[in-house]
Amino acid sequence: MIRIILVLIEVILFLVLGSPLLLVEWIIGKLNPNLKDRSCLALVKWVFRQIIRTAGVKTIVIGEDRIPQDTAVLYVGNHRSYFDVLLTYIRVPRPTGYIAKKEMLRYPLLRDWMRNLYCLFLDRENIKEGLKTILAAIDLVKNGISVTIFPEGTRNRVPDTFLPFHDGSFKIAEKGKVPIVPITLV
Repeated sequence: MIRIILVLIEVILFLVLGSPLLLVEWIIGKLNPNLKDRSCLALVKWVFRQIIRTAGVKTIVIGEDRIPQDTAVLYVGNHRSYFDVLLTYIRVPRPTGYIAKKEMLRYPLLRDWMRNLYCLFLDRENIKEGLKTILAAIDLVKNGISVTIFPEGTRNRVPDTFLPFHDGSFKIAEKGKVPIVPITLV
């Protein structure tokens, strides 16, 4: 319980005290978008590592050496918890956006950081809006930004099972002509 409280404090402190960094990143982005991508990636990876350390999470990674380094990819994985994003993001070698539920737009500072990191917000109720998100993800991968999606569509809390994958998820790789990197979180 103490670790959960410490993690929440750490997240809130980053979002509040790190808010001036959003302005700095915006300025960097106007001058040098590539530098902004690298600095956002490095900063968020560092924060996520601190949160994982605070939470006491131990990780074992298998097969990371087979992830293509020179091209965008579509990461496809099962979804167990909010920690999935932290655990996967610290391992990506290049700027990577996530497909997140549109409900995440409710959290102002978090939303702003997510947008800085190429996250796209999926309206799961509106098929037309959902298609627009998938098309935006295709544009991202075509422009060299990897995308991570959890095609089960929600967190699955039943051990050793997968929920049915939503079909649109794989259209990103198919239309964007990028490799799929499967991820399994246990």
